[in-house]
Amino acid sequence: MTTDALAEPVPEPAGRGQRVLDLLDKAIDLQSPLVRKNIARARQRNPEASPAQVIRSLERM
Repeated sequence: MTTDALAEPVPEPAGRGQRVLDLLDKAIDLQSPLVRKNIARARQRNPEASPAQVIRSLERM
């Protein structure tokens, strides 16, 4: 919501927020396969690594 000169809330168009959410969902869906490949690669390099160690490795990548 935005405010006008009288400091009363002015509602945003309902569809705008949904479009933003839809775009974020699409971006996440597009990146998911790459993320899965990176996780698999990190686990393959060090199969004994704990989940925390895998996360640290991915953060360095």
